[in-house]
Amino acid sequence: MVARIGECCCGALARILLTFVQYIYIAAICHVELYRTHHASNPSLAAKHAEKATTLLHKVPENTGKKKFLSKGLPFDIFVNRKYAKWTTRAKTMGVPLIDAVGVSPVEEMIFWWGGYARMGEKELKESLVRLSWSDGGGGAVVQSLGSAQPTNPKAAEMWKKDSADEHTILYFLRATVLRQLGHVDAAQAMLRKELIVRHPNGAEVQAIKNADTWPLPVARYEMAVCYWVRTAEGRRMAQAEAMGAAVTKGSETMSRCGSAVTDRDQVTDDEGRTFSNRQALELCREWLEKVQGTVDTWELESRFGMRISTARETLKGLGIGL
Repeated sequence: MVARIGECCCGALARILLTFVQYIYIAAICHVELYRTHHASNPSLAAKHAEKATTLLHKVPENTGKKKFLSKGLPFDIFVNRKYAKWTTRAKTMGVPLIDAVGVSPVEEMIFWWGGYARMGEKELKESLVRLSWSDGGGGAVVQSLGSAQPTNPKAAEMWKKDSADEHTILYFLRATVLRQLGHVDAAQAMLRKELIVRHPNGAEVQAIKNADTWPLPVARYEMAVCYWVRTAEGRRMAQAEAMGAAVTKGSETMSRCGSAVTDRDQVTDDEGRTFSNRQALELCREWLEKVQGTVDTWELESRFGMRISTARETLKGLGIGL
């Protein structure tokens, strides 16, 4: 079905093809975001959205698991069931209503998984930073310098100190991805390196948490590759082609339109101030892509994300990298 979520706070999810379970979940999390939006300014309206969100979230378990693929549950069904179990456990542990036990913006998660950030403009990306700031109440100097509206959760800073490691990885990963889309590549890469790569080198702390979100750790390796890619001459040419309206299908085809010869006339400098030749930067892209697999034991949407990895590898192979 085509779901029109009229009150959804982000146009990236306002009209997409959804299964019934996806519709229920995305409608629920949109009400979560609207609850947060009106929490301080209009408590009565916020309460209505909280009630709708809670009702819809409770419908998730009864509407999943009905379809199977190779005798296994569908990845998205497994994903949302785990999220529901995680949030209900948090609600009991924290002694709060379900609406207040929901973690880092689930709408921002879905925007990422549906490739929404690449389709958003500066205004929408800054709104994403605000939604993410609900959890920790800030975002640091770089985020604050962008002039985004302030988050409306007065207890954020206090609660964030007690929150779980996997919630921290979700926030920092999504925030870094938005910052990269806004052109702050150094800040994005530094955040990924510090908060996900260095802090969680093998994922043990995150994987030890019951119903943990482990996906940010492997996907952060992919995003590190992207941060090197956008600095290369080929990455810049691809971005220019997209800006001019070039149809993007497969990565290798896009690269051939942008010029397939690798050049070392340009140098690439990363977030740590290290300088590489253009080819070396492309090799770093390949190395980070290889680090995605095996970072954690398993994560539900791995098969869905595999398409991005395959496309990235084909793009690099088209440039003679990784042959």
